[in-house]
Amino acid sequence: MKILTDKLILAEILKERNLSAEADALNLSDFSKFKLTDYQQSAVKSALKILEFYYASHQIRGGDSANLHSSNNQSKFSECEILLENYRKFGANLNTYEINRASFWMATGSGKTIVMIKLIWAISRLIKLDILPKKPILLLAPTEQILSQFKERINEFNRYQNEQIYARDLKDFESANSGINLYDTTIFIALSDLLESAEKTCKKDAGKRLDYANFKNENGWYILLDEAHKGDNTDSVRKGYINELASGKKDEFPRGFILNFSATFTDEIDLKTCAFNYNLQKFNDQGYGKNIAIFENKLNLDDLEQILQSFIIFTSIKISNRRISRRLSDTLYHAPLIIAVSDKVNTQDAGIKQYFEAICKVLTNDVDVPKIVENLVQILNQLEFVFGGEKIGDEFIKIVKNIDAKTMRKELFYAQGISSLEACIIKGNDKEVAFKSKNAGKPFMLLNIGDAKGWKKEYLNELGVQSEIDVNSGFFAHINERNSPINIMLGSKVFSEGWDSNRVNLISFINIGSRSAKKYVTQTIGRGVRIEPFKNERRRLQYTSKFAALEFDEKERLKELASGLETLFAFASDPKAIEAILSELEQFKTGEILKGFKKSQTIKPLLLPQYEDEIGEAKPYVISHSDYENLNKFINSYDLDVLLLSSELKSPDLGLSTINKTLKKDEKFIKISGATEKFQNPKFALCEIDKFRKFKSKKLKGFKEVENEISHFTKFSTTFDKDEISKINEAILNLLKSKSKDELKVDLNNGEITLDEFINLIEDSKKECEILGFKLDANLARHYYNPLVIDADNKAQIVYAISEKSEIEFLKDLKTGLNALDGFEWNFCKIVQNVDSIYVPYFDEEEQIWRKFYPDFIFWLKQDEIYEIVFVDPKGLKHGEGARFKANGFEMIFGGKNLEFNDNKIIVKLAYYNKDPHIPQGLEKYVFSSINEIFKVQRKI
Repeated sequence: MKILTDKLILAEILKERNLSAEADALNLSDFSKFKLTDYQQSAVKSALKILEFYYASHQIRGGDSANLHSSNNQSKFSECEILLENYRKFGANLNTYEINRASFWMATGSGKTIVMIKLIWAISRLIKLDILPKKPILLLAPTEQILSQFKERINEFNRYQNEQIYARDLKDFESANSGINLYDTTIFIALSDLLESAEKTCKKDAGKRLDYANFKNENGWYILLDEAHKGDNTDSVRKGYINELASGKKDEFPRGFILNFSATFTDEIDLKTCAFNYNLQKFNDQGYGKNIAIFENKLNLDDLEQILQSFIIFTSIKISNRRISRRLSDTLYHAPLIIAVSDKVNTQDAGIKQYFEAICKVLTNDVDVPKIVENLVQILNQLEFVFGGEKIGDEFIKIVKNIDAKTMRKELFYAQGISSLEACIIKGNDKEVAFKSKNAGKPFMLLNIGDAKGWKKEYLNELGVQSEIDVNSGFFAHINERNSPINIMLGSKVFSEGWDSNRVNLISFINIGSRSAKKYVTQTIGRGVRIEPFKNERRRLQYTSKFAALEFDEKERLKELASGLETLFAFASDPKAIEAILSELEQFKTGEILKGFKKSQTIKPLLLPQYEDEIGEAKPYVISHSDYENLNKFINSYDLDVLLLSSELKSPDLGLSTINKTLKKDEKFIKISGATEKFQNPKFALCEIDKFRKFKSKKLKGFKEVENEISHFTKFSTTFDKDEISKINEAILNLLKSKSKDELKVDLNNGEITLDEFINLIEDSKKECEILGFKLDANLARHYYNPLVIDADNKAQIVYAISEKSEIEFLKDLKTGLNALDGFEWNFCKIVQNVDSIYVPYFDEEEQIWRKFYPDFIFWLKQDEIYEIVFVDPKGLKHGEGARFKANGFEMIFGGKNLEFNDNKIIVKLAYYNKDPHIPQGLEKYVFSSINEIFKVQRKI
């Protein structure tokens, strides 16, 4: 099933929503000894946005639940009606009882549990602040193991937080001190499949089953689902129970709300109500987890070639790991692991047995590794990652080319040559059997299944596998430790349910048909994508902070060297299973990546500014006389301890400092000016002032050469189908092959072509074309990459295409005004906000907050001893204040300074490109109406 981003409707709706001042002031980063990542905080914010949207009437009516649900109140559900109408505008014909939900599509390993706990804390805070209505909170999960992990994370959270979260069994609901008090929060937890009707809970075999009707609450529940929407044929019935619990007393709209977290969604309703998308593709695109590569040829266990290919890759990964460690001594990269997954383990035709026998053949027989290496290198050179379209690096492939049988046996089996297999029987453990080469001192393989007795008594004897002396302890519990000797692990469901490991680099799906593959593939692959190159850094090497400090050439080598270690390779013995794997992974693709863009750098170096925190006094917070008077009264009406809690200040020390300096009218801290009243509620002002004090002003640290700061051209994605994408990619290739008129003139003058050939080539030569309503334009050869993608009609089907009219007009003018740049070496590039890391810090004086200004274009110019960086922003200036704040920020960073890089003097300039003759006061020196004006001014050092 192909899922397009335009089906994720709620996420689109929420783009137009802002959080309340109270919600925006919440500290969403703190958890324990670590903090939530940006995307995890975004997930929490998305949840709070929809809850505030849905319960906006509660806020309007001051939290009066009785009034909110009064039958004679005509506008009580006005925001719910607006939400319903928004869905319908996007073509989703949802009914009133389908909009009290939001789904969160988050990849395995992205930290759903952390997000859910932080969200529970945030909901409880907003209930205490009377922004959200008071209701009990319920968490439902599918397994005891997930519930246990949830409890462990809550305990970890509580150790570092003043406000505690207590988890109680749902069966204790009536007797528990339910809900939320001033300091703590009680939530209820249960297994989702234990919810049943009264009829079924009365049966003798019902055991711990719960009659859902006993937990109905008039005002409904906040219900969080952790993969709890999945199940057997009774699942749809159980969903009905959950919906009924959430809804509360029958009304026009449900009173409670469902927040559904999962790594995979298939129901249309979950896609339409998706508030936050950080699925496997997005997780991967932003550098988290391993890349994924699928071998599309059938894994044939009879001729051994593919199993040997996997062993050669494994060997190469171990070697590359050691080489990386020698260059980066503090890396914590995992030791690689091969896992083989089968639907059957004990039957005569069990896939695990076939895989096991293939390993025995490799161990006990001579194999032609050089020939297999040759074939494997060809495959790896063509193999593309499922997400992103990149390939395995050359440095890693060089290692593959040098693998021989001796090296493979040493790295994988710890053996010096051909050998036989021995079983290591583990005392008192019927789930595990370890295996070692007879001439090795430690085991290399672990069988981990529900019942290993059958293997010990029957199957191993049939194969003539000898049993060694008993081993005192098992290996599975220590599989993730760096000194674990296990290189191969065989098993079944244990790898798809509740097991996490950074170690997995190769997965073989043995005799798993398409139906089983659909069930296990995303879970199993999700368990294998985790990665941690450095402590607490769970992104691939090139995205880590320590990588950024390396020299450029070293970065390139290490990135290629790590490409095998940072990839999860998947094999399957059933062609239908391969199709199912690709089909399942396809659902995560919310857009295909366009390929073929070519970088161009005619000036070296391309420099970018770097910033750092300013040391010293920060700006004072500006507040109107009216707002200050209201704030002063508010502070004096509370006891200090109660105030610190009710105002949601981040910490007692800083909160106290904020209050004292506010009362004293410390001029360095607060400036009272103006008459406009901004805050309806004075506690919002206190939150804003406190938050304002957290931000530091910025100053210029220096300049650096461009590395990965410009990345949007590698992420051009589209929802066009594959045939259309192929046409676009082909058009890109043809444009780049085609020579411009100037290039053909050079060929003519050099005698490389005749005049007739020149005339014919001019007619055929194209540096731009129209395709599917978009323009591909390679006329501006000095752009950092080509071709540019222009979306003049704002079709929005290609992400990051240039669609702003002002930017398109600027590029047209640039083409006709290139003579202004005669005599310069130069390059320029489009900048995409929040994607490319090129910006100017500035202070938004209206909102009293530090922001980042992303100009639309950056130019680099070089002439003699002058090096110039020009930021060009061609948007309108109707809202002059915003442009003025940005110009002030630019002046603060670059104005009046003697700037240098490697003894070269640097000029940095800001140009607002605008043809409107009415220039806002104070911006005169920054506004230019022609290309010539921008670049043909006198330069002074």
